[in-house]
Amino acid sequence: MQTQLQDQNSQVQTEQARQNAIGSEVALTQKQLAVLQSQVDSTNTQISNKEKEIAAAQQQIDQDYTLLKQRLRAMYVSGDDSFLIVLLNSNGVSDFLNRVEIVKAVSDHDNRIIDELRAEQAQLDADKKVLDQAQQELLQEQGTMAAKQDILNAQLAQQTQTVAQVQANASNTQQSISAVTQQAAKTDAQINTEIAAEAAAAKKAAAQKAAQQTAAQSAASVPSHSGGSSGSTQAGTGSTSSASQSGSGTASGPVATAPPGGFGTAAYVINYAETFVGYPYVFGTAGPDTFDCSGYVQWVFAKAAGIGLTHSAAEQSQSSLGTSVSRNDLQPGDLVFFNVDGSGIDHVGIYIGGGRMVNAENSSVGVTYDSVTSSYWSSRFACARRFLN
Repeated sequence: MQTQLQDQNSQVQTEQARQNAIGSEVALTQKQLAVLQSQVDSTNTQISNKEKEIAAAQQQIDQDYTLLKQRLRAMYVSGDDSFLIVLLNSNGVSDFLNRVEIVKAVSDHDNRIIDELRAEQAQLDADKKVLDQAQQELLQEQGTMAAKQDILNAQLAQQTQTVAQVQANASNTQQSISAVTQQAAKTDAQINTEIAAEAAAAKKAAAQKAAQQTAAQSAASVPSHSGGSSGSTQAGTGSTSSASQSGSGTASGPVATAPPGGFGTAAYVINYAETFVGYPYVFGTAGPDTFDCSGYVQWVFAKAAGIGLTHSAAEQSQSSLGTSVSRNDLQPGDLVFFNVDGSGIDHVGIYIGGGRMVNAENSSVGVTYDSVTSSYWSSRFACARRFLN
C-alpha cells in the first residue's frame, strides 16, 4: 500500500506539471492575442486616416472640376472667347507668342493640378488596399489564436479535474494506510497485553512447579517409620517417591513439552515459528490466524521470546532491542531484511540455518520456507539483526 501511495503521489506531481505547462501556454496565447489586437487597432487607425486623406483628395478634385465646369459654362453662355481675344490683341509676333505661352501655361496648370490630385487619390487607394489586406490577415490570425486559446482552456479545465482526481485517490490511500496503522497499533497493544498476561501466568506456573518439586523432594527424604528392615524402608521410600511424582503430575494438569532450549532461545523461537507454516498472508495483520511479514515476526518473537517488536519491517531492522550482524555471521533465530521493490526495507524473515528462512511471503503462498541464498532473495538482501542470545 505504501508503494501504491508513492505511485499515486508521483502521478499527482506529473499531472500537476502537465497542468502548469498548459497554464503557461494559455498565458502565452493570451499575450499573443493582446499583441494581435494592438496591431489590429493600429491598422484600423491607419485605414481610418487613409480614408480621411482619400476623402479630402476627392473633395479637392471635385472642387477643381466644379470650378473648371463653372468657368467653361460661363464662357459658353456669355460667348466669351477671352483666350482668342487675348491672342488677337497681341502686338506683333513676339507678343502673340508670349500670349500663347501664357494661355498654354494656364491650361497646363489646370491639367497638372487635376493629374496630381488623381495620382494622389490613386496612391491613397493603393495604400488603403494594402491596409485592408493587412487587416484581413490580422483578423484571420486573431481568429486562429482565439480558437487555440479555447482549446487550451478546455484542456486546462480537463487537466484540473484530472489533478483533483489523482489527489483524491492519493488522499484515500493515505487514509487507508492511516487506518491500517491505527489497527496495527491496536494489535501491538493487544500483543503487549497478552505478553504481560502470559509472562505472569508462566511465572505463576513456574512458582507452582517449584513448590511441587520441593514438596516431592521433602517427601522422598522423610525416613520410614514402619519399623521394618532396611529393605522394607527402602521399598517404602521408593513407594513414597513414586506417589509423590504421580501427584505432582496431576496437581496442575498436563503440561506441554517445551522445545529444546526453553522459552526465549533460538530453538524455541524457530520451533514456534514453524508451527505457522501454511497460514495465510493478509497485509496489515499480525495473528493469530493471518499474518504479513512483519506481523508474523512480531507475533512469533512476542509469544516465543517475550520481545515486543513494532509492526514494521523497516523499524524492526533498526530496533535497539537487537544488534546488527553481517550476512556471513548469520545464526538461527536472526532476522533477515530485504528491499523488494527498491524503495527501502519492506520485507523480513526468520533465519533458521542452512541458508533458509521462514517468512510470511505473500498472499499466494502465505507463511513458507525460502532460501536466503537464492538469486531472488540474495539480490534483495539488505541487512540482518540479532535479538536472541
